[in-house]
Amino acid sequence: MKLLYRYNFISKGKFTNPIQIYTSTVKNEDLVNLDQGKSFLQYGQLIPFFIEKYLYNYRQHFITDMQYSKEGDLLKLVGLNQAGLYTKLVSPQNLVPCTFQDFINVGAFNRFEYTPRIDYSLIYYNKLQNEFYVFDKEGQWTEEEIEGLSIERLYDERKYLDQYFR
Repeated sequence: MKLLYRYNFISKGKFTNPIQIYTSTVKNEDLVNLDQGKSFLQYGQLIPFFIEKYLYNYRQHFITDMQYSKEGDLLKLVGLNQAGLYTKLVSPQNLVPCTFQDFINVGAFNRFEYTPRIDYSLIYYNKLQNEFYVFDKEGQWTEEEIEGLSIERLYDERKYLDQYFR
């Protein structure tokens, strides 16, 4: 019941005046026309990721778009799975940068080669919902600094590690 409350709480937040933070090269328009060469190749490179996610019930998401709302202090993540695009609202206070080794250790059955499409140097972990967010290696990040969304404010590495390794 607690897990349902967490999702319900986040969905009630206001998401107005979004600021674009990240855009992937995988676009919704391209996914509609999978018969074209480039879009079929992009999607095809992610198939092992999708199979592992659903075969072994991993909590990992391939993010194609990210926006931030100052009013609601929420991130709007647009993810891609084998069925298409979906939207997820996440509180930035729950996101923690993690290493590739942490990502690997969660998956007990790493049966496939890691796809070159995913940027494994940039992985975020949602500590509240126990899931990982990975991004496109060729995606575009916004260079401007957004007030209230700095990694120094949101993440204190010493405090985070002390709660697990004390």
